[in-house]
Amino acid sequence: MISGMPALGIPFDISKLEGYGQECWGIFLRCTVPLRLRSVLLFHGDTSRTLSDRENVFCIAIHSVDKDIIDEIKTHVSKCEEFKKVYAIPNFVEDQDCTLEPLPEAGRINNMGNLEKGPLLYCKMLSKQCRDKNEPR
Repeated sequence: MISGMPALGIPFDISKLEGYGQECWGIFLRCTVPLRLRSVLLFHGDTSRTLSDRENVFCIAIHSVDKDIIDEIKTHVSKCEEFKKVYAIPNFVEDQDCTLEPLPEAGRINNMGNLEKGPLLYCKMLSKQCRDKNEPR
């Protein structure tokens, strides 16, 4: 994670999910379909409190030099009914609180809107799920 860069952590309550990593990415992607994300770094994993058995939370984090992109993502996800069913408390973690989490890089969406780099390429497997839902819930 990159200190000093705008960041948004989106925590999911693992106990409300069936198979959490892929399921969380599917929810995130369906909630943000209209945004056509560009120029963001993506991170994911269990939170530090989860790793020390104090909570049960998986977090997707987004970094961007453009704070407006972070704000748009937060707005879309917060309105997403599918996310409202599985979010952890707090439902968002921002900036420094987010960058303190030990989340590995999951990928990057370049300035053309293409997913590249890292293990997040498994999201290609989710592309059918994402196409099935072309509006945020």
